[in-house]
Amino acid sequence: MTRILAAAAFAALLLATPAAAQMGQGGGQPLVGWKELDSYHMLMMATWHPVKQQGELAPLRELAPKMVAAAEAIVGSTAPATCDTPELKQAGQTLVTETKKVATMVEQKANDALLALAMVKLHDQFEVLQKGCRHGK
Repeated sequence: MTRILAAAAFAALLLATPAAAQMGQGGGQPLVGWKELDSYHMLMMATWHPVKQQGELAPLRELAPKMVAAAEAIVGSTAPATCDTPELKQAGQTLVTETKKVATMVEQKANDALLALAMVKLHDQFEVLQKGCRHGK
């Protein structure tokens, strides 16, 4: 039953992602105001929370390639002035590297425990960029 609900939530997320990526949790406000980072955030939420809360890796296994593209979009975009620091540029590059590592693990069908640990590291790296950008506001 849990898998059915997760699949339904995942399908709803995929349908809503383009609009949702522009919106934050605060009633239509951008999460950070950097659309590429906000888009990555939506993918991170869709993959990280199932791993953290239920140990469910199916969303990550499905979305890993999109996460790589979204991470690359971050470093290929123009950051808002408040996010345009050398430290955050480096954090973006590291996010791409770590996202690619996780995607490679997914592709190679890494065991669940190792993949979950890699997601912890990826989530921590994402938060460096996200929180750094928010604090810059």
